[in-house]
This record gives sequence, C-alpha cells and structure tokens, in this order.
Amino acid sequence: MAPTKGSSKPKRPENPYGNKPKLEPEDLGGKTAAIATIATAEWVNMAPADQAEEGAADHKCVFTYEEFPGKQHVLNKTSYKVLSAKLPKCEHESEWIGSRVPLVVANTTDGRPGAPVEKVWSASLKTRDAIMGKDKARK
Repeated sequence: MAPTKGSSKPKRPENPYGNKPKLEPEDLGGKTAAIATIATAEWVNMAPADQAEEGAADHKCVFTYEEFPGKQHVLNKTSYKVLSAKLPKCEHESEWIGSRVPLVVANTTDGRPGAPVEKVWSASLKTRDAIMGKDKARK
C-alpha cells in the first residue's frame, strides 16, 4: 500500500534481512579500509514488511564476509556495480563466494537531509585497485 499524500513513508523493519546486524564502520577496527572474503551472497527483498506482503519489491544483494561473520553488508546499486565490474562474470552471485573484496568507510547522506554519516561501502574502482595492490604486496 502506497503512502497517501502528506503521510510519512513507511520505514523498513529494523533488520529486514535476518538476525544479523549490518556491517558498520566500527567493525573495521578503526581502519578506513579492509579486504574481506565473501562468505555468502543472496538477494533479499528490502521492502517494508507490510509492502512486501502486498507484492512490493526492493531487492538488494546481501553479503556476509568471513572476517565479519556476525554482520551483513547490504549493497546499494553503486556498490553492486563496482563489485560486479571487478569480480568474475557469473550466473549467480553465489559464485563470488571466496572472492576477496575491498571495503572502505565513506561519509554519505544516502540522499537524506542532514549531516553525513559513516557507512561501509565497496571501494570505487580506483580505490579498490590501490587497496588490493597493498594487500598483494603484503603476501
């Protein structure tokens, strides 16, 4: 059911994709970037529960990482595009399990009014190459 004029947009359930909380910047241990290994990958309908029951869909790809097993990373469109540009082409995202990906802490408003907040994002292509290069040099 769509909100009526003047009503507020329904909020998503606090944790629509299960019992695991989102991956947050503090989970990176004070670092601004990290390399993580994809443990699971699945598409989840992030539409508010009442709208999902009526057929609304807002599907997002959700990863868990070996390094952060108690957390889930919900990819926005940009993060998904960045990752899919560098990961092997596949039939299904589950084929990416085991791939190492760079994560960065970024300031964003996520299109909302107000002060920026820190979020964990997939690194941009330029930043990704720099982070992955440092990771390879350490090995």
